[in-house]
Amino acid sequence: MSSLNPIAYWNTYYNNKKPFTQPSLFAIYCASHKWCQQGFILDAGCGDGRDAAFFADTHDAANIIACDLSPIAIQHVALRKCSNILPCIYDVTHQQSLLPIFTHRINIIYSRFFLHTLTRQGVQQTLQSFLTIQPTYICLEFRSALDKNLQQSCGQLIHQQEGIYCNTHLRRPLHTVEVTATLNELYTCILNDISDQFAPPDKNLITRLIFKHK
Repeated sequence: MSSLNPIAYWNTYYNNKKPFTQPSLFAIYCASHKWCQQGFILDAGCGDGRDAAFFADTHDAANIIACDLSPIAIQHVALRKCSNILPCIYDVTHQQSLLPIFTHRINIIYSRFFLHTLTRQGVQQTLQSFLTIQPTYICLEFRSALDKNLQQSCGQLIHQQEGIYCNTHLRRPLHTVEVTATLNELYTCILNDISDQFAPPDKNLITRLIFKHK
């Protein structure tokens, strides 16, 4: 199993949660760069589509493929009624699921708060899918395993070897090297930042990585 949480959990989560109306700070940061203003953007693990909608509204020249495994999340994306968003139920941890995407030339893969919901194997499978697509840029944001307050932010440590925590759902914060070691052969890391200011008002330690194809 690639995901730490079953689809039923995320369906319930998005069914009971009012969709976000504001984009994340990471989306705002990425959108401030010219390279994020045109072409196809794949929002992998898009959730309710808050950031996909922001990219669509901010940059008319961009086309966004918003994918998630939760049908309820994708329903929220569709209800935003953005003409340049294509909502899709894809499993990005399996390359076979992404075959329809290969008909587009993806400029950017954007994935926020998704990687830490996967098993170690799921993370590597997802990164391999990204390498198969080979976009120009890969933009990632996830919970950092360096956070000294993980039990406060992520709950009880239930699997020490895998580093899996649980409160309302399962999370596996990542070390940066898990990502860079896989992507560095084809990509140059142009942003590697860790901060507790990326997801206010929480003070969780968050990692931001942006890669550019060599």
